[in-house]
Amino acid sequence: MKTFQVSLLVSACILATLSLLADGQTLEPKKKRDRCDYEQPTCGICGRKINVTIIATNSLQGDNFELTVPIIREHKRNLLSFLQQAAELENGFKFQATYFANLGYYIDSINGVRASPENKTYWQISSDGVSLQCGVSSYVPKNEDVILFNFTTYQNAGY
Repeated sequence: MKTFQVSLLVSACILATLSLLADGQTLEPKKKRDRCDYEQPTCGICGRKINVTIIATNSLQGDNFELTVPIIREHKRNLLSFLQQAAELENGFKFQATYFANLGYYIDSINGVRASPENKTYWQISSDGVSLQCGVSSYVPKNEDVILFNFTTYQNAGY
């Protein structure tokens, strides 16, 4: 029964992709400067497989750390999915997030280092050196993306 369900799901994904391509739409990212414009594949598990590196760094409070987790050949999805994969792959990588309706998930903490509006600290997210203007729910990494979660202050980030 599982084989039949997986085959049916894959067939539906292929049909959805063919339908998009027949309508002249593409699955390639739009090119803009803020890097938050990558479209989620219409079919979650049948997006092409990509490689993404997640880096979390803290040199601001408590014990400093830099943790790098390469994620190899995972289906293209939103950044939150890659964070979850990083936590599964690397025992020393933990994160907590809060969901906000109409906005998505906000990263509260990584490895126990918590963002704080009172202290004006947060986890800044950048892709290949470009600060993202969207969050982990909206951003869909591209192949070979290096995503940096840097614990910083509003002031250090220019706010």
